[in-house]
Amino acid sequence: MITDTMKNTLFITTILMMSIGAMAQPEGGMDREKIEQLKIAFLTEELDLSKAEAQQFWPAYNEFDAAKEKIEEQIHTEVKTMKKKESRTSKEVSDSIAKVSGLKKQLIDLESSFYNECLPILGAEKTFTLMGADKNFRKKLAERAHERRGPDGQGPRRN
Repeated sequence: MITDTMKNTLFITTILMMSIGAMAQPEGGMDREKIEQLKIAFLTEELDLSKAEAQQFWPAYNEFDAAKEKIEEQIHTEVKTMKKKESRTSKEVSDSIAKVSGLKKQLIDLESSFYNECLPILGAEKTFTLMGADKNFRKKLAERAHERRGPDGQGPRRN
């Protein structure tokens, strides 16, 4: 008899195996879709989601993630625009700082709202785990990228 735990383990193993193939790309790195697959597998494993939890969590997470990306892109665009300007007035810089600060506050409010939305879905322990999981995922992804580049940053290690 196959239990839910066994099904989840099989699912995660399958995703991770697909991910290993994604990580083995010789040039150009991973595309966005493959990174998302890795993230789904990572979060599913970290949170040990049941089927019922996953059905409620992923739509909420996807909505949160899209809103977060939109705000982060606005921050990036604002900073990039100000850096490109060869001459800028003190007022322009002040306005830009105010805009970026407002956007960062929106990010904090969005995260707070999302975590509160997760509490009844995941419970307190899993929601707390989720709070650090995204950072852990980015750290592991960066470590893998560093390993692929090798010690000199020029590409895979050659013997």
